[in-house]
Amino acid sequence: MNCEARMLLNARVKTKDGIELACDVYLPPDETKSYPVILSLSPYNSTCGRNEYALSWCKRGFAYVGADCRGRFKSDGECVPFINEMSDAYDILEWLTSQKWCNGNVGMVGGSYVGSTQLAAAASRHPALKAAAPSAISNDFYSLYYTGGALELSFMPAWHIGCM
Repeated sequence: MNCEARMLLNARVKTKDGIELACDVYLPPDETKSYPVILSLSPYNSTCGRNEYALSWCKRGFAYVGADCRGRFKSDGECVPFINEMSDAYDILEWLTSQKWCNGNVGMVGGSYVGSTQLAAAASRHPALKAAAPSAISNDFYSLYYTGGALELSFMPAWHIGCM
């Protein structure tokens, strides 16, 4: 994809408890405008350099921010799934709305765990989050961990080992 964009790689967002989260920011080329932002808070390596998916959002007039969840890849802290996402999302949204390139409107997209981070962000009730489109998530996390009361060894421990 041929799309000009300004990239701010490994931008740091300080949370209320002092942890720094890593974000890659992709901005349309016009520095005189502010833009709505698409945010992805992910444990799957959002800070990996040039991202064609992010550039596709810039081509459509959005800024795109890919943030690594706490304790993942370039973000500081310890990864404890489902624990810090609500407060971290709130802090990222606060940071976004303080940037001159953000027009105060943020949407989120993505599936699997990234879908869950959207629900956490929505639960934070930050006024900048205007839309979320979670996909491929469960409405019953207990059933992901347990089948008939037994820990689901084929799925969850492997996922947690990869996250820790």
